[in-house]
Amino acid sequence: MAGRMTPIRRADEEGALSEAAALLKQGGLVAFPTETVYGLGAVARMEEAVARLYRVKGRPPTNPVIVHVASAEEARRWVRHWTPAAQVLAEAFWPGPLTLVLEAAQWVPAVVRGGQPTVALRCPRHPVALALLREVGEPLVAPSANRSGRPSPTRAQEVWEDFPSGEIDLILDGGPVEVGVESTVVDAREDTLHILRPGGVTVEDLKAVWPGVEAEPPEQRKKASPGSRFRHYAPRVPVRLFGGEGGFQSLLKALRRHPRRGLLAPTEILRAVEAEGCRPEAVFDAGPLSDPSAYARRLYEGLRTLEKKDIEEIYAWVPEEEGLGLAVRDRLARAAAGSSGESVLFVCSGNTCRSPLAEAIWRKLGEEEGLPLAVGSAGLFALEGRPASASAQAVAKERGLDLSGHRSRPFDPSLLEAYDLIITMEGWQADELRRQHPEAKGKIFSWREIFGGGDVLDPYGSGPDAYRATLDRLEADLRRWWEEKRGRGE
Repeated sequence: MAGRMTPIRRADEEGALSEAAALLKQGGLVAFPTETVYGLGAVARMEEAVARLYRVKGRPPTNPVIVHVASAEEARRWVRHWTPAAQVLAEAFWPGPLTLVLEAAQWVPAVVRGGQPTVALRCPRHPVALALLREVGEPLVAPSANRSGRPSPTRAQEVWEDFPSGEIDLILDGGPVEVGVESTVVDAREDTLHILRPGGVTVEDLKAVWPGVEAEPPEQRKKASPGSRFRHYAPRVPVRLFGGEGGFQSLLKALRRHPRRGLLAPTEILRAVEAEGCRPEAVFDAGPLSDPSAYARRLYEGLRTLEKKDIEEIYAWVPEEEGLGLAVRDRLARAAAGSSGESVLFVCSGNTCRSPLAEAIWRKLGEEEGLPLAVGSAGLFALEGRPASASAQAVAKERGLDLSGHRSRPFDPSLLEAYDLIITMEGWQADELRRQHPEAKGKIFSWREIFGGGDVLDPYGSGPDAYRATLDRLEADLRRWWEEKRGRGE
């Protein structure tokens, strides 16, 4: 359908829903509003339509899509076993911004499941979405209506900006969305709930209705979640994060050095920046600090608005992790991780194994394409000047990596200024750095926060196979991340 403009119709226009339903039944693609973000819909049982949706978005085939249903009764037909947890959660939060991951019924198309044995299900509460589902008479898959990796659309015009030329068949305009970030995705197969992606239903909400909630799922569970890619929600300009108690002074210092920046921040931060005499090239107000739901609602609009300005980078203020702030932080971390040109520091305990291996892998990835990268490593408890361990050097040599010249260095606060992104091997290391340096909270992340899965544990004292397994994990995660940052990966 290339060569024509993608039509937009107001959802409340006479005949708009009927037209949209007819297009979907014919295998078409229709964008429509949900309470979270705008979704790009296709009839879930039509494999060719779903495959076309993947192609149009540029979505990797291993990334599952969410099946949107009109009721829990409809959802049950898509699963092998409707668990007690699923029943409680559906009663508490459906219709609403919660996606349940369950064992898929045998007939569910592989293209919907992303090759996983599970299916992701949600009943949206937006009146247009529900009316459309009822008009079609069967479930729709509806990932966010944007090019894969871009900020999700919260208004119809933003959908059109990504698909202006007939790539999709219709956009239903239902006005701005209510929530602004995607649904929370929960693995509800067992009695312990695993949060695969934070979103519109908070951790506190879930704990109020179900006793066992785990916010850090294992890697194999993470694969079942839509929207869990490393590079996601990223605008066309790099994103740098600020936050925490001392983050304001770091922000002022950065703005004074680099005025051609856009600033996405709560109202109070913008006023304080102005009071200090700083003048960013462009600003976007994310709402009051006391209301993280306002930040969630305006996050993607802010990223899309600022990327159109004459700026070199977006500075974004990271909210606290409570409530919807956790989802906003997750999206900003992925947007920043998707930025190009950032300098990276890998941190472990002794700086003789894991972090120098990660540094060597990252540097080699750049060298393969002739790109010099700003990358380093350090250890929280490192002694100055020690070589990499013999085991680390041996497994590195097997892969063509040379650690013979590495010398350990202890972590120093000056490194916070020298690097844009600091990635620790274990969660407690990130927690400790954020506790000691709250001004840099927005740039410190654990491995699992960036890549998913668990910590990268220290193989010290184990045999060569343990060191090879550690190197395998580091190399696989970093190579995929590199491919995505270079615009070629999933």
